[in-house]
Amino acid sequence: MANEHSIDSARQGARKSILEALGKSWAPHCTAEGRKRLLDAIEYCYWQRNSQLAGYPKSWGDAARPYIVKVWATADDNRIERMTRETYGRGYFALDELKPSTRTALAEMLKGERVMAKPCAG
Repeated sequence: MANEHSIDSARQGARKSILEALGKSWAPHCTAEGRKRLLDAIEYCYWQRNSQLAGYPKSWGDAARPYIVKVWATADDNRIERMTRETYGRGYFALDELKPSTRTALAEMLKGERVMAKPCAG
């Protein structure tokens, strides 16, 4: 795990990016640029997370699984999940706007969430 410092830096960047996007007021999510920034941040963060959760055990064996699960279970990660569910439930993005790998991962987390509005529609 000699590259862990670099990988941790990518994790921190992904968290920072998505927290900035999810932390903005709602109005920018309805502009083309704001929507792209939101979707890109969601894609990047959940891509990092999912690839590391799957990749660490493949690369370093099952002993690496508890480690990588723990490093993706910080207070910020819990906040990211809550804010992602809230943003989805408010209708600011749809699963079909995401790449298939991200969509699959988020579908499980968002299962049971109801979209309550379409704030950007017209």
